[in-house]
Amino acid sequence: MPEKWYEFNRTSPDATAIRLYGEIGAWGISSADFISELDAVDTPLIRVHINSPGGSVDDGLAITNALISHPAKVETYADAAAYSIASVI
Repeated sequence: MPEKWYEFNRTSPDATAIRLYGEIGAWGISSADFISELDAVDTPLIRVHINSPGGSVDDGLAITNALISHPAKVETYADAAAYSIASVI
């Protein structure tokens, strides 16, 4: 299986970190895969760290909407690049 362009990591009982490091939607890994993992997050805080050249607009919009509708508080950080659709997220 190819390396994912995202990673979920529960950093404490109250927080989950998500790293979007790579091209969104690359290697056949879609927003559906991401959202499936996001739906399992039950911490009250999600920190999204971004270092991405962008990628699939459709996948990026789906991810954005899923993060907005998630019950957790969501914080985003541009760790380096957040180009194109990554800047929308």
